[in-house]
Amino acid sequence: MTCNHCGQSLPEGTAFCTNCGAPVAEQRTASADMSAQAAAAPAGDSSYVPPTGYQTPPPYHAPAGNMPPYGGMPYSSPMNQNQIPSIGTYVLWFILSAIPIVGLIVDIVWAVDKSYPARANFFRAMLILLAIQLVGSFILSLLAGTLLFPLFAELAEEFYYYF
Repeated sequence: MTCNHCGQSLPEGTAFCTNCGAPVAEQRTASADMSAQAAAAPAGDSSYVPPTGYQTPPPYHAPAGNMPPYGGMPYSSPMNQNQIPSIGTYVLWFILSAIPIVGLIVDIVWAVDKSYPARANFFRAMLILLAIQLVGSFILSLLAGTLLFPLFAELAEEFYYYF
């Protein structure tokens, strides 16, 4: 038996190399492991497959603070902030935001509220849609005014001749 680290010849059954101190038990070759396990297999059982290359898992370290184990999300408050709202809740929010002045105030207040992310995202989307509506209606009114102005001017001129 020789040390795989320094090459020193060692007597049988030595746990550590007498020259470099490297552990000898870990230096056994895979073929020696396989032959030892094959010898330990039952004589008539040909389905036995010896395990190869088993590695022990790393030691468990408890999470710090209030973090849950295994890299999950931090523990939340008793009110689950990540719950998915029901369809009825969305309909209620939509009806509430459709009220003329109160709806705009509710949209702005709940869009900046960070206590319930699903509600905040809904009302941010509502404000974006409101902005798109306002810009679209302004562009449409300008377009309609420029296209219809000559027609109204001509009608006004004909109306002027009758009176």
